Amino acid sequence: MRLGPRPAIWVFAVEDTIIQLNWRGLAAGELRLAVDGTDVALDLQVAAGPGVALLDDLPPGRDLTIRASGSALSAAPGSSEPVVVAARTLERLPGEELTRIATVSDLHLGENRDRFQAVPEKDAKPASGQQAEQ
Repeated sequence: MRLGPRPAIWVFAVEDTIIQLNWRGLAAGELRLAVDGTDVALDLQVAAGPGVALLDDLPPGRDLTIRASGSALSAAPGSSEPVVVAARTLERLPGEELTRIATVSDLHLGENRDRFQAVPEKDAKPASGQQAEQ
């Protein structure tokens, strides 16, 4: 008997040897992430709610099957079902890595903070240098 919807675990990001998984709505407990056909496995103790895990040392340019199992997959003890996630690592680029750049975006729609508003108010005045719409 299921007490709620199946937990969502999905691939958020991939590199040539790394896959990042995200999830929402897991119960607190054990979570095992194992990649079929490799020696890569990760055993975690997770808190209830959302989370993230990095699987590394993966073979580049391959289709992979990741199996998630453990008590964190279900709120009902003993009734957890494995979750299977398909992913593909990127091909390794030729040459050595010279640098790595990361970008971050954190936009809060509707939040008015630090003189920035993501969703303009109806009667908002234009910023200096901009013309009001007619």
